[in-house]
Amino acid sequence: MSIQVMYFGMLAEITGQASESWLINDNLTVGEFRTQIWEKYPAMREKSSKLQ
Repeated sequence: MSIQVMYFGMLAEITGQASESWLINDNLTVGEFRTQIWEKYPAMREKSSKLQ
């Protein structure tokens, strides 16, 4: 499955893009997804977002 993730403000600056597609499995939890994003973009850990 693929989902479209949109970034705004500081998160768009961190990622260098406004959106991207992520391939995920059907059983992925929000916590697991948050961990994947933080692994790809470590600077996001320090920013406030809806994923916290």
